[in-house]
Amino acid sequence: MRILILGITGMLGHAVWLNMKDGHDTFGSIRGGLEELSGRCSLFTKNDKKIISNTNVLNDSDLGRALNTAEPDVIVNCAGIIKQLPNAKFSIPSISMNALFPHRLGEMCAERNIRLIHISTDCVFSGKKGGYVESDISDAYDLYGRTKFLGEVTANDCLTLRTSIVGRQLYGASSLFEWFLSQKGKVRGYRRAIFSGLTTYILAEIISTLIEGHPSVDGLYHVSSEPINKYDLLSKLKEVLKLDIEVVSDESVVIDRSLDSTRFKGLTHIYIPTWDEMIEDFTKRVPDYEKWRF
Repeated sequence: MRILILGITGMLGHAVWLNMKDGHDTFGSIRGGLEELSGRCSLFTKNDKKIISNTNVLNDSDLGRALNTAEPDVIVNCAGIIKQLPNAKFSIPSISMNALFPHRLGEMCAERNIRLIHISTDCVFSGKKGGYVESDISDAYDLYGRTKFLGEVTANDCLTLRTSIVGRQLYGASSLFEWFLSQKGKVRGYRRAIFSGLTTYILAEIISTLIEGHPSVDGLYHVSSEPINKYDLLSKLKEVLKLDIEVVSDESVVIDRSLDSTRFKGLTHIYIPTWDEMIEDFTKRVPDYEKWRF
């Protein structure tokens, strides 16, 4: 099977690339040049013909070139503007990438008989109640949440997974775990901030299983773990990695964006690991990032 992953230097994109690059005929797109990237990150090699460089997915010519090169059966869209980036505060780039692009991509996939797997977020909800199901109305009030909701694609052969992720970055430290690993001394752990996400590596495994074992699943599904608060999550990570950090309980932030994935699990019977299992898997991968991060 031929697979194209858009955005393989991102937090999720590189995890999906790692999971699929050896088991399938897998291509990946990057925005910059491969020679420069390979010189900075040993995860990528400059002669890799499966990496499609200089690909701005918002440029029709670049995107068409990527599709013509890969000729994929499936596209996994890991390209997007995340909440922590400065551009997430600006309307034009956020609307272009998060809201409009997935629908443009979906139309191109329909024309070429390509299955599209797109990743959305729990941030389409305000977090006022938790336990959200797919039929709950998106009530996000910020630009990021609204644009991600508008970008959800659910046509035939389009699968949108609403979820939340934690994991390592190849560069920067804007994500929860990367930020935490860079800290010293005391950090706040929010006991009343609840989420039900997955590590990027587990989500990559789930996407792979959906591609291989569930080719007809489309529409919108929540994919989630058991809800956990940020204090307990960071405390687990600290304990397993034996980090010299004190996690201080803080109850000032109250938000619950936990998702209910009963429909997804009932349809696919895909096993969702516990947080202890996900963190154990996460810690095994930590040494690799000493070589890869740039």
